[in-house]
Order: sequence, then structure tokens, then C-alpha cells
Amino acid sequence: MWGSQWIGFFVSSTFEDLQEQRRLVSTSLAKFGYLPAGMELFPASDQDQFEYIKRVIDRSDYYVVITAGRYGSVASDGLSFTEKECDYAMSQGIPVLAFLHKEPGSLPANRCEKDEAGRTSLI
Repeated sequence: MWGSQWIGFFVSSTFEDLQEQRRLVSTSLAKFGYLPAGMELFPASDQDQFEYIKRVIDRSDYYVVITAGRYGSVASDGLSFTEKECDYAMSQGIPVLAFLHKEPGSLPANRCEKDEAGRTSLI
């Protein structure tokens, strides 16, 4: 159970470029006795994925977002799922811990947005 007994962290990032970083953060949290949750732990489900994500965020004590050179997969409303998650966590008053790449311009091209719309969305 989260809350009084466990401290839960929802760990988020763009998927393709930051899998290793998200894994390291989740592993570190678990080693210190915290309960990490993230999309790689989600079961296959018939329910709307974002509705499920919101329920998990609601049970989290903290929302952790890791960003670098990608905006991420975009939903039908034009926002990335990572941005939607972060916006939702903030709207619920959940403290957000953001880890931003120090020099995203130094990232290799395969770890950055390829089009102008994606790059503009990062700003």
C-alpha cells in the first residue's frame, strides 16, 4: 500500500531515448526502499492507457520526469504523453522532481527530435 507505509514515485520520460536512465532511477529508488512505478510495469489492459496512468500517478507521492532531446509520443491533442503526465501530476498537487539534460545540444542526433515541431515542443 502506498502513502502511509510506502513512499511511491512515478518515474516518467520519453521512452526510446531514456530507457536506461529511467531504469537506473527506478533501481536506485527501490534500493533505498521506495516504490517506483512507470510504464514498463503497466499490464496490458482494455481500459484507456492514460486513465490507468492517472490512477497510478494519483497513488504516487512524487512524480519524477527525466528529459533530454526528445518530446516523445504525441497524443491526439498534440501534447506528448510525458507532458500530459507531468501536467496531470502538477494539477493534483503531486510534487514533481524534474531531471533535465544539462546540454541537450550535445546529444547524438539519434537521441534528439528530428523535426521542427518536436524541437519547438521541447521549449
